[in-house]
Amino acid sequence: MSSRSSESDESLKRNKKWAVFMGDISMMRDAISRRKMGKRHSIMWKFFGGIDAGVRGVGQVVFANNPVSGLLIVITLGLTAPNVLLFGSITGVLGLIISHIIQDPGSVIENGLTVYNPLLIGVVTSSLLPEKFSTFDGLTTLMMFTGTIFSVILTRSFSRGNYPVVTIPFNITETMILIILSVQSMRPEYQDPIEAIDPVSRFDCQINETSMIGSMMNPDIRSICKTDLLNSTGRIDWGMVFRGVVTSSSQVFAVDNVIAGSVIYLAIMIYSPTTALFSLIGAIIGSLSALGLGVPYEGVYSGLWGYNSLLSTSSLGGIFLVLNPQTALLSFTAGTFTVLLQYTLNFFLSKMQLSVLTIPFVVTHYLFITVRDVTDPVYPEPMNITFPEKHRALFQRLRRSSDQDEIPANV
Repeated sequence: MSSRSSESDESLKRNKKWAVFMGDISMMRDAISRRKMGKRHSIMWKFFGGIDAGVRGVGQVVFANNPVSGLLIVITLGLTAPNVLLFGSITGVLGLIISHIIQDPGSVIENGLTVYNPLLIGVVTSSLLPEKFSTFDGLTTLMMFTGTIFSVILTRSFSRGNYPVVTIPFNITETMILIILSVQSMRPEYQDPIEAIDPVSRFDCQINETSMIGSMMNPDIRSICKTDLLNSTGRIDWGMVFRGVVTSSSQVFAVDNVIAGSVIYLAIMIYSPTTALFSLIGAIIGSLSALGLGVPYEGVYSGLWGYNSLLSTSSLGGIFLVLNPQTALLSFTAGTFTVLLQYTLNFFLSKMQLSVLTIPFVVTHYLFITVRDVTDPVYPEPMNITFPEKHRALFQRLRRSSDQDEIPANV
């Protein structure tokens, strides 16, 4: 979810000091962009550019604007959740095509910023089908594709502002889709007579083996039950808590899988070790804070209480703010705030059979990111969004240069 602006030849030379496959690999992106403009083999390079933008868009879901990271996530989802990858790929590619049709800025397209919101619509809606509607009909297909179009247009609309778009288009569009499909599923022709029972009453606050598995698009209905019944064992399984920390990263893609979660952390680390560290800390903050709030353990064990905090801490911990002690503390505070907000929203949304999606992250992100400013030494804003390590290096270089310029004036 990071963007690119034009860079001078001097900055391109400075990029060479970074590891080849780490960061945003801007030299690769710029090389493809230049060759697409040429007459020789331009069609082939446009194809490569589309592949690069697509895999970057997959990585952008967890802020990893890196084609290697995105490709690693694609392979992992293909092995662990092929259905999720299929629908996510369809909507992601559709979003990329639409962005070309409406002529979005090249820098936005090249960095996958028109891919990740449509991709999320595909993965979340497809994950929801077997849980809520059991059938994939024409209405679901129409809503998914229409939502993809809406999300691309909303991305362009929100990008006019001064702050990152993040997942606002996804949350708006997916919430509409969930409400429409939920209302339609209540119609008699969509209901199985055996299953036509109030879902909250049918759940009856009972725990079984299948209830241990959840995903971000399934609201934790058990949160409206009595916690002492849900946590009847009275003991926290810290091994399962660690599992929840790991699967927090995979829950961003609506997948509850330890292997997928582990590889996604690795993919983030390839992009930026700093972002990987803050993502892990965010997942820990979310999981532990949720336990402190007395939520059902199963939600923590499956990563449902870690993924929003993961997004909050990683976005503010070096990506949209230059990393320093103050911004690090701010990101940890934002992670805690995200859990409290998720707890509050879940109380209301779960009664309507709606998921919080990434709404807690989006609200927290916009509340906290307003403190930044390019000239603020406490909460500095990066000049160009690339990756945390480079943000800090450039900021320190500019600060040293500014200090040297002020020395003659003070003599």
